[in-house]
Amino acid sequence: MFTDKQLRALFGIITFIFICFLGIKKNLYFIQSILTFASVSLVIVTTVFAILCNSNIPSELQNNPKYKCGNTTGWVKLTRDLQQYMHRLLKLISVALVVLIFPSSYKETVSLPIISKYVGYKLSFSLDTILWYSDIALWYSFLVCVLFLMLHTRSLINISIYTLQCSVKNQK
Repeated sequence: MFTDKQLRALFGIITFIFICFLGIKKNLYFIQSILTFASVSLVIVTTVFAILCNSNIPSELQNNPKYKCGNTTGWVKLTRDLQQYMHRLLKLISVALVVLIFPSSYKETVSLPIISKYVGYKLSFSLDTILWYSDIALWYSFLVCVLFLMLHTRSLINISIYTLQCSVKNQK
C-alpha cells in the first residue's frame, strides 16, 4: 500500500501536527542536552566501530553463511546501520545548532513604502510575526528528528546486541 519512505513521511507529518497541537515551547536546556548527547554518541559510536574493525567480528560476519541475508552479509548490514546512525547524529547536531542559534523573538519592524501617484502609504509589519513561524517549524522539526533518532537507536542497539551474541556463541 505505502512504501517505506511514504510511511516515514506520513509518520513525520502526523508527529509534527501532534507536537504543534501540544504547544511545546522552545526549551534551550533541552536543545543543549540533545546536542551534548548527540556529540557524545557520535564519539562513542565511532570508537565502537573502530574497536569492531580491529576484532575478529568482521571476518565472522562476512564469511559465516548464517549471517547472510540474500547477497548482503552481516558485516555490510552492521556497517550500513552504523553509518546511517552516524549520519542521523550529524543531522541532529546541525539542526540543534540552527535551532539554538535561531533567536526566539524579533522586535524590529520593517516598513515598506508604497508610493503611487495618488497615495503614499507605509506598509509596516513586524519581523516577529514572520520569523516566528520559521522558529516554530525549526523547533518542531528538531523534535521530530529527535524522535526518529530514538527509534533508530533502539533498532541499532538490538542489531548490535544480536550480532555480538552470535559472535560470542560461535567462539565457544
